[in-house]
Amino acid sequence: MMIYLSLVDEFVQRGCLHRTLASLTQDGRRVIVLRVMGRLGQKVPLSLEEVDARGQVLHSASMTAGHLEESDIIVPRLVESLLKRVTPDSTARYATVTEAEAREPLKRPGTGHFAMGMPIITGGGSNPQGLSLGYLYTAQTWMLGLEGFIASSDKSGVSSPLFLHAAWLPSDGPVSLYVGGGVGFLTVKEEGEHFDSGMGVRASIGVECFRLHRMRLQVGADIYLPLGNRSREVSEWHGWNQPTTTRTVSAASAYTVLQVRVAF
Repeated sequence: MMIYLSLVDEFVQRGCLHRTLASLTQDGRRVIVLRVMGRLGQKVPLSLEEVDARGQVLHSASMTAGHLEESDIIVPRLVESLLKRVTPDSTARYATVTEAEAREPLKRPGTGHFAMGMPIITGGGSNPQGLSLGYLYTAQTWMLGLEGFIASSDKSGVSSPLFLHAAWLPSDGPVSLYVGGGVGFLTVKEEGEHFDSGMGVRASIGVECFRLHRMRLQVGADIYLPLGNRSREVSEWHGWNQPTTTRTVSAASAYTVLQVRVAF
């Protein structure tokens, strides 16, 4: 192929290339020029061009072979692309996919984790208990997750079957502060009375540790704000000879939950 190109250069220097092309095109032939650049052991750019009698390119198709042997499958694709006037990418078949096309593209770092935590509700009350389970996806500067949780004491409580949350992490080091929020369904309890489920939001702040490891540890505080009805009438029965009384129980406007969460 290098000899062929040197002959073309010699035709140009002698001024007879145009006459050669003209004689070929007058016979109704299509003149196709294959250009090969590169050296053995390196990538090989290939270009197939159709030229007219003046040497002007009418149409061209180009691809790069990862090595010289890959040219065997690239040249037929270039010919099909040139004849059908389509892009070389559209000529790929199972047996003619190149190494570059089959290579998996690089992605930004991000990992998925199952998460389990121990939320503790604040604000008084004894016998605090809680559990959270969810899925967490963490990237370099943000995280996104789904979570179900319950945190309660004998006085108050807050829980959710499904809560979507996200956060921003300003540092990509082994330890980073995180600030975020979320939205989902909330059920709250006040004075032992459960309120109907409704929408709620939360604001979160905390610290994530072991960011360079598969396992992550998060320690933070979540503030839940229920958006539904926060008051209800409760009837109390005092005995056969006592009248039944009613009282209004109001849920708090916000519930603060401290949580230690492990993602693995």
